[in-house]
Amino acid sequence: MMETILRCEKNTKFIDETNHSEAQAEVRKVSKKLKALNFRASLLKIGIWKEVAEQVEGLIVRCYFAKEKLAWEISRKQSLKKKIEIKWSDILAIRAKIMEDGTGVLEIELNRPPSFYEESTPIPRKHTIWNISSDFTGGQALNYRSP
Repeated sequence: MMETILRCEKNTKFIDETNHSEAQAEVRKVSKKLKALNFRASLLKIGIWKEVAEQVEGLIVRCYFAKEKLAWEISRKQSLKKKIEIKWSDILAIRAKIMEDGTGVLEIELNRPPSFYEESTPIPRKHTIWNISSDFTGGQALNYRSP
């Protein structure tokens, strides 16, 4: 079970649609054209492992519509970035709780562990190049389903 605390902007809108196959086909068609949606997060928790953002951009959640993936990018001072990525098809359950102050919690249950990546040597003004990495959650990502 993955849990992250998000900070939502005031004008962020969440849409809840009934899960009809026609609507899904239309959403897929439109989503292929959308750019990634980014959220700042203050905490990512997987089992007992957690990552607390040390800086404003220290933990970014990215929703890649065309790739149908969610990713958490972790930036720490004086070290390479790390990334946890899940495919939409691996999501069994998802729950979002949004509080009145704009903070929220996103809980995700998966049917398989997420993928892990580490930034290769950064090159200025170039996109980040990611290398496959081992689980850096101390084995907690193997508990990807609730008991």
